[in-house]
Amino acid sequence: MQVRPLLVNYQMQVFAGNQRLRACIDLGWTEVPCHVLGWDEEKQRRAMIKDNISAGEWEWEMLANEGDPEELQGWGLEIPWDKPTEEKPQEPKPCKHCDRMIP
Repeated sequence: MQVRPLLVNYQMQVFAGNQRLRACIDLGWTEVPCHVLGWDEEKQRRAMIKDNISAGEWEWEMLANEGDPEELQGWGLEIPWDKPTEEKPQEPKPCKHCDRMIP
């Protein structure tokens, strides 16, 4: 937490570090290091995306509906739906030893 404290706005809403906050709560901490910042919503959003690039969890549906893929990629996020799929779904084939189909 000393290396990456929570980032919160003036309303004390965490915009970067929610998983770290959950871990601190689970550990029973009553105080958590944070930086209180007066950033606008766009700057908070950018910080949230960048903070989660290395190890965050994504709500892909929300990003697909509300995110700008080029902007997100510019911030370093690899977007799986933007990559062409090279693998074609394989047709099931019969097992050599029985009558079952193998997916």
